[in-house]
Amino acid sequence: MAKKIIGALEDRRALWQSFDAEFPDRVRQSLESLRSRLVDLRYELADGNPLDQILLSLTKTIHKFFDSVETSDLTRLRCDSNDPEWRRFSDALATLRKAIGLQISNLAQAYGVTLSLDLQTLVPRPVAP
Repeated sequence: MAKKIIGALEDRRALWQSFDAEFPDRVRQSLESLRSRLVDLRYELADGNPLDQILLSLTKTIHKFFDSVETSDLTRLRCDSNDPEWRRFSDALATLRKAIGLQISNLAQAYGVTLSLDLQTLVPRPVAP
């Protein structure tokens, strides 16, 4: 199941594509689809499965992103560092990516799942002493 969870994240450009190449409405669509897939995976788990909390946490992370950008018209929003709405979107996306990176790093380590190169870009790097 851990591999299924990570697999659901692997094909999501919204998690690793550079910000200037993002189209906000495509990000919204991708994350909505991902959220739906993660909910479906939760239904496959037996009660009390520790992966249930991971899936719940991932879906809550996506909900927080949507809450952050709910007042924006993502169908018209485009990359523009001078636009406060774009900055709010890119900040929310950066926060989502960081949170998912932490979660999948722990998941992959706990269950021995190898992350794709794209997902590895989300994983926090150890701080040099």
